[in-house]
Amino acid sequence: PFINPNLKIENSNDKKDALLGINGNLSSSMSFNLSGRYSDINNMNLFGNDSFHIVPINFNVVYDNVQVINGHGELSYQESEDVRFILSADYNHYKPTTQQYAWYKPGMDAKLTWIYKIDEHFTLKADVFVLADRYGLTFSNTDSAVAVKLQTIADFNLGVQYHYTKALSFFINLNNISSQQYQIWYQYPSQGINVLGGFSYAF
Repeated sequence: PFINPNLKIENSNDKKDALLGINGNLSSSMSFNLSGRYSDINNMNLFGNDSFHIVPINFNVVYDNVQVINGHGELSYQESEDVRFILSADYNHYKPTTQQYAWYKPGMDAKLTWIYKIDEHFTLKADVFVLADRYGLTFSNTDSAVAVKLQTIADFNLGVQYHYTKALSFFINLNNISSQQYQIWYQYPSQGINVLGGFSYAF
């Protein structure tokens, strides 16, 4: 119900894509990864609310030619054989051709991950992430386009994984522990605290 059924589907075309990066070790326990990227994308798919008059508000796709500059940094710290910390962050600058903003694309996102190997079978993982500088597209009651700045999102997740064999493992994740009703998509609050479980098999 939240997607317009009459979407016009088009392919995106990465006309230019240049990446420059460096990675290395600061010490025996700390490593880093830094990179910069420039992309020139034709028909980047962006989503915006369809109309003020449709209830529930649904989304349509908006295509635009967008230049993207991305800066990425990652720092990994291995405290011991069983404990690891990973801090990563991305800065994104979008330059659309016709749209006011690259709708719903984050200008900044960061994540801190903690991984603890309890024993040969159990691994505990926790992460905190932040999404910021996002804009949504909606319409006023006169059907004129309006840009809405969305709130910064900060959330915390916790998960545990059980390695039954080298190929088979089971996991359970507890997401949005603070049970926030933030909006990843405008006027669609996210679920509160929720649990996701499953398994993976490698062959």
